Amino acid sequence: MKIDLSDKQLSDIQYAICIAMAHTEKNSNLPKLMKIKPEEHPLIKRCIKLYDQIAEVRKWHKVNNSWTKALQGEK
Repeated sequence: MKIDLSDKQLSDIQYAICIAMAHTEKNSNLPKLMKIKPEEHPLIKRCIKLYDQIAEVRKWHKVNNSWTKALQGEK
């Protein structure tokens, strides 16, 4: 599924993912019970992957938009 979101919306989603990761790390007993690092927690790993995917989309949009403006002669 493809959703067209603004840069601000993507930024807000990334912020929410950071909050979710912090909340999961703070409230999860899994790392303590299994003696794993917080970044190895399954949910945190998925959040990191999603955060990185959104970062790539934001970067691509910024590059694409800059080329579009350059080709139109805008600054």
